[in-house]
Amino acid sequence: MIGRYDRYKYYKRPPYPKAYPPMSMQQRAAQFVSFRALTGFEVLIEEMVVYNEKLY
Repeated sequence: MIGRYDRYKYYKRPPYPKAYPPMSMQQRAAQFVSFRALTGFEVLIEEMVVYNEKLY
């Protein structure tokens, strides 16, 4: 009997194209470091929610 997930058992990752080799961890970190600017944004949103709840 074929199981529900047997088709995924032999899954292989697709090969990387030679023009785009896999990135190192340092390269990936440098690419996404700009999102660090949004670190305190959640706190600001929570403060605005509390403020607006007091108004209404």
